Amino acid sequence: MRRAGVVLLLALGSCGSDSAPAPSALPVSGSWKVSQVVQGGGATCGEGGALALTQSGASLAGTFNARGACETSSIAVDFVRSGNVEAGSVDGTAIHFTLGVCQYSGTLVGNPPTLVSGSVTCTGLPATSGALLGSWEASH
Repeated sequence: MRRAGVVLLLALGSCGSDSAPAPSALPVSGSWKVSQVVQGGGATCGEGGALALTQSGASLAGTFNARGACETSSIAVDFVRSGNVEAGSVDGTAIHFTLGVCQYSGTLVGNPPTLVSGSVTCTGLPATSGALLGSWEASH
């Protein structure tokens, strides 16, 4: 009986040793179509556009161009945003970056990734005050 327990422990100890470690940074360079919706302080804003990412290891850079609209109970404002990706990083399936007045966190799907979605926080969008919180998604 003792011998069977040792064999079982040895077998359990070897489980999972054949699996490869997760990559430290999935490849995300290229063009992405991005959309988001954020709300807060009586305002709702939606936006869609293009995101071009360049990756160097775990660091991200790039550009974005987007069109959107914000609405409150008394006003609606259309806007165009463009700028650079700042403070971008990829760690496994996690991605983080800043686009202008919005900070993004998300989870990459696929290897190589074809979809990413997550949360976004924006401050300073047209016709709004305070922070707006919401979700975003991008496809590749």
